[in-house]
Amino acid sequence: MNIKKEDIESLRGLHVARLTFAPHVSLKAHRVPDHMVVVCTRGSGRWTMNGEVHSLVAGVALSVPANVEHAVEADDDLQVVVTHASIATDHHIGSGVRATA
Repeated sequence: MNIKKEDIESLRGLHVARLTFAPHVSLKAHRVPDHMVVVCTRGSGRWTMNGEVHSLVAGVALSVPANVEHAVEADDDLQVVVTHASIATDHHIGSGVRATA
C-alpha cells in the first residue's frame, strides 16, 4: 500500500495519526464515526467531502464532521496529521459544567 500510517498519540477520546501518501495515490470515499481535524503538513492534494473539493497544501486545516463521506487524492508526497475526536453526546467537562451535543 502506498499510504503509511503512523500513530502519534491516543488518549481518552482522541487519536492523532500521521498519514503519508505516495504521489498520485488515492484513499477511496469512506466515513468515520468521529469528528476529525486534518492538517496538511507537506505536499499537495485534494480532500473531497460532501462532493466539495478542498485543496490541500502545507498549512491548510480542515474540520470534518462525524459520518461525512470523504476521500483523499495526493498530487505529490502528501502528508497530513489527522486528529479523531470521539465526542460523547452527554458528558461532564471540569467541575460542575455539563456539555451536551
